[in-house]
Amino acid sequence: MSYDIIGDVHGQAGKLRALLQRLGYQERSRVWQHPDRTAIFVGDFIDPGPHQLETISIVSRMVDDGHTPAVMGNHEFNAIAWYLKDPVQEGEYLRPHGGEIGEENRRQHAAFLAEADRFLTQAANACAKVQLQWGTSGFPILLRSLRVGTG
Repeated sequence: MSYDIIGDVHGQAGKLRALLQRLGYQERSRVWQHPDRTAIFVGDFIDPGPHQLETISIVSRMVDDGHTPAVMGNHEFNAIAWYLKDPVQEGEYLRPHGGEIGEENRRQHAAFLAEADRFLTQAANACAKVQLQWGTSGFPILLRSLRVGTG
């Protein structure tokens, strides 16, 4: 078995797809696969590229399908720490939000936060378009009017 070690994608989903294709991987059922090679992702999927959620989606589908292992890099670790509340200091986060350090952290994650915010807004709008209607049996029927995805 041959391996392709891939790291530092930094939200460049288009470049990741081009690299996988150049290495001989083919996309089948939205999962990139190679007949006799295995990609190993070594982190830094996010910050600061233009298509971070799409990059995470590509890698996640490969991992979920059992085609590749992946480890998070410092950018993913820092983004998780930015999101998680500090279990010891009430009202604080594992990665500071306030002060000079907080501003530096916010700048580092600005592109990822903006892309995630756009996606969450799109998801919220889709949920708002979900209509609850009653069928003839008296049970609610849920109708979805918009598909949400990362591309």
